[in-house]
Amino acid sequence: MHAEATSREDRDGLYLDGHVTAVVGTHTHVATADERILPKGTAYITDLGMTGPYESILGRDVQRVLSVMTTAIPTEFDVAQNDVKLCGGDDHGRQRHRQGRDDRADVPAVRGVTAGGGAAIGRRQQ
Repeated sequence: MHAEATSREDRDGLYLDGHVTAVVGTHTHVATADERILPKGTAYITDLGMTGPYESILGRDVQRVLSVMTTAIPTEFDVAQNDVKLCGGDDHGRQRHRQGRDDRADVPAVRGVTAGGGAAIGRRQQ
């Protein structure tokens, strides 16, 4: 779930509590340390951290972004392809980076997949 403020992710987590398995937020690209199980059983974390190309500006090709910044000439931003990492949790859903470890996993670049954005919400089984 992407929101402009952590309070919105908090609000949405509580609203969806008991209706979905997990609410996983993203915006700052820095993992938060507030993972918890909400009162009705939904797993929640405000920000899972950056997933995407680390050699980028928020997932976009560095040179293209710098060009727009320095020339003010609009251009299409290409998705960066180098140093793509999957961050945020291990195979058991536990958050990483909590103790300063760098456990990012290398993943192949996927066209159209950018840093951040995306929801990981599923319906709870009855």
